[in-house]
Amino acid sequence: MEAFHAGAFSCAGMMQAMGILNRILMAVFSIPGTAAPSGPPVLPADAVAAFVPSEGPGRMEVRTGPSADGRFKSVLTADVREPSENSWDLQVRAVSAGPVASGDVLHLSFWIRCTRSRDETAEGHAQFIFETAVAPWHKELEKDVAAGPEWRLVEAPFRVAHDYPAGKGSLCIRLGARSQTIEIAGVGLVNCGPKAAMDRLPRTKVSYRGMEDGAAWRKKALERIREHRMASLKVRVVDAGGKAVRKAKVRVRMVRHAYRWGSEVTLKYVVTRADTPDGRKFREWIPKLFNTGVEGGGFKWDAWEGQWSPEYTHENSMATVAWLREQGLDVRGHVLVWPSWRYLPRTLRALEKDPPALRKRVLDHIRELVGKTKGLIRQWDVINEPFDNHDLMDILGPEVMVDWFKEARAADPAAELFLNDYALLAGGGGDTAHRKHFDSTVRFLLDHGAPVDALGLQGHFGSMPTAPEDMLALLDRYAAHGLPLYVTEFDHMTEDEELQGRFFRDLLTVFFSHPSTAGFIMWGFWDGAHWKDNSPIFRRDWSLKPAGKAWMDLVLKEWWTDTTGVTGADGRLAVRGFLGRYEVAAGGRTVSVDLPRAGTEVEVRLR
Repeated sequence: MEAFHAGAFSCAGMMQAMGILNRILMAVFSIPGTAAPSGPPVLPADAVAAFVPSEGPGRMEVRTGPSADGRFKSVLTADVREPSENSWDLQVRAVSAGPVASGDVLHLSFWIRCTRSRDETAEGHAQFIFETAVAPWHKELEKDVAAGPEWRLVEAPFRVAHDYPAGKGSLCIRLGARSQTIEIAGVGLVNCGPKAAMDRLPRTKVSYRGMEDGAAWRKKALERIREHRMASLKVRVVDAGGKAVRKAKVRVRMVRHAYRWGSEVTLKYVVTRADTPDGRKFREWIPKLFNTGVEGGGFKWDAWEGQWSPEYTHENSMATVAWLREQGLDVRGHVLVWPSWRYLPRTLRALEKDPPALRKRVLDHIRELVGKTKGLIRQWDVINEPFDNHDLMDILGPEVMVDWFKEARAADPAAELFLNDYALLAGGGGDTAHRKHFDSTVRFLLDHGAPVDALGLQGHFGSMPTAPEDMLALLDRYAAHGLPLYVTEFDHMTEDEELQGRFFRDLLTVFFSHPSTAGFIMWGFWDGAHWKDNSPIFRRDWSLKPAGKAWMDLVLKEWWTDTTGVTGADGRLAVRGFLGRYEVAAGGRTVSVDLPRAGTEVEVRLR
């Protein structure tokens, strides 16, 4: 970045400095060729103080004052304690002070951050609406905004279609859909007039640090991939008598990746709707794309107890597992204990005042479920999201988590056992209460002898992706526990498919490059069977998204080995390939071999 210092500038020097600053701002906000908005303000002078909440303290507390970091003199803080099904139930509104005419272009700008969130993405959410101050509520702008822990400037131009005399328009901020604490500052709404060019006004486009093609982290990541994900495979071709065969043509073909690439799999498209067009497409793609599958619903305890839809039966869940195994996939189980009353069978609540019976019931469930799937399910999420969900630990004590892991290990000694939680990668870098809790929980479990085999980092990302270098620092942090790391539930909630594709490509590269990671599992691959209708791979009509192309390019092409060569005079050929299982063919003979990190040698003996 170009630099300059304060001092005695000449006119030319000042112009040069302003040019530098302008280029910096445009790079940060990705707004090429923008002009500063000008015109009369629409809101009162102190817009932040003008906002009035929809109701008094209780479900949402609203206050104004300077920011704790001293950055802003006036900040609106909305603390949503009891979220509502309707976001508009909890909102703040500022009535216009200046007139607006039909056809005018307005420019909205504000700073926003979230200091508390229970969302999987670790983000807060607000909706900014410009509308009439009273019924019939004509709406000119409806902008959904995600907020992370760092202050973020948001700018949005829009054109109005109605007249709004002073006092008849309003800017409304809906906040009530989630339990969260949102801070908003520097609110500005400028009337740029009917002739303003909207494409020249500042508009926030989401990006992330390290997104550019030449970012320094990329070269280092590729070097780590070559170092940690590839090894030497030496082939020797001999005849029936053991004599070296020179100039033998050899094909070295990878058939299964050592890294676990996978997805959540919805049982209805495997079992109950298997013969529909979507079901056939769904089942066709799974073995082409993945080597690992997760039946994401049927093994949750309340579903297992029959509290979900009629499709979720023991038979259908087990049939899904059987089908995945028939396709050659490893199977993950989700989840043994999700320790909140919200996610437990309703009958369990009756044991709240009887801790011994409650403890036994949970252990019996683990024993039953893991025992029933012994040898079929390769990995189990033993505990899910303990930061937010701890009702059972509050009653039975934290030591009971150790017992749950030990019970699972006893029921199936071969299964890999996971601690799984969210908001560990999403929401930017740095330290958070959620991340501290995860670290302390891992240490507690290991210190008390819990057989934890791996750590699950869910990976639900919102509209503001975590920068690759911050992601690597977080992976280093969790790798310090000495356990393999997995993304267990990846998705990226954004309507910007280009951004989604770029971030997915970068996240896959970051994760695959880190030596402590062992797998990457997405929480659904097709919009038609995705919990948020926004999967990484396919749209509802099965057309490929940019993120899907990134998966195909990297996982199935760039990080896949299929090569040919000719042996030398000593009958040998050496190739460097990605870790995994191979078929090595020469002279009509084929030999299977696994390529580990240490490398391997294989002999092909011709008839």
